[in-house]
Amino acid sequence: MKSKKAKILLGCLAVVACYVFYATVTFEKRDAERVAKEFIEDRLYAPSTIEYIGDPAVTKIKKHTYRVEGEFDAQNKFGATMRGSYDLEITLDKKENEWTLLYINILDRQ
Repeated sequence: MKSKKAKILLGCLAVVACYVFYATVTFEKRDAERVAKEFIEDRLYAPSTIEYIGDPAVTKIKKHTYRVEGEFDAQNKFGATMRGSYDLEITLDKKENEWTLLYINILDRQ
């Protein structure tokens, strides 16, 4: 009887551990997307005009390091709306809870 209870308890603990791991990874990916948008907007002439096209592709490269790619429309310095794309890599310092930009590439596409 004890062995059956122990197996059930271990099964429950495994489910909880998987949920916590999944929730942490999912939260970190969403946070990476949010921070990436901040890095993009900091570099635009008219950041208040930005409209993101679809959802960005967020890829985990290694522990706490992500590559974020996507497209947007925003006005340039002449007021014309231009389509742009971005590609960047960011990493999270868990100790400081701070994101660092490793690489960024923003292209105007006409």
